[in-house]
Amino acid sequence: MRRPATGAALVTVALASLAGTGCGGAKHQPSHAQFSARAEGICAAEGRKLGYIRSRAQARGLGARAPTVLRKEAAASRTATEALEALTRPGGDGREIKRWLTARTVAATIAIDLAEAPGGEDAAAVAAVGAELQRARARSRSLSGTFGGRACDAAV
Repeated sequence: MRRPATGAALVTVALASLAGTGCGGAKHQPSHAQFSARAEGICAAEGRKLGYIRSRAQARGLGARAPTVLRKEAAASRTATEALEALTRPGGDGREIKRWLTARTVAATIAIDLAEAPGGEDAAAVAAVGAELQRARARSRSLSGTFGGRACDAAV
């Protein structure tokens, strides 16, 4: 035999259902500080991954521009950028965050271009792509601003 629901139980069920739907399904906009803390966590993880890739490459005698290294770095960067893009953005910062994430994507794309560049066939063109990669990474670092702290500056 079922017992009738008490008023307190009904309130608990109602609150749980509202919490599950987010009060109409609208996403909560984080504060700038909350977004930055989440972004910094993602960038810190990316930085650890990049550090691992670079230390393994160095142990194997590979340079920073070795195609394998560039591909792995670009993959780690793209994974982090996807995670950053999935974060709910704080109000008023959307445009700046979009520019920063676009710059990260551009840098990863240029890294892949450099990895695919034919070795030795056109040294001037390969050098130009390498210089462009440095500029793209610098732009990404400059646009990270206050969104992820030093972790995002250092990760790219």
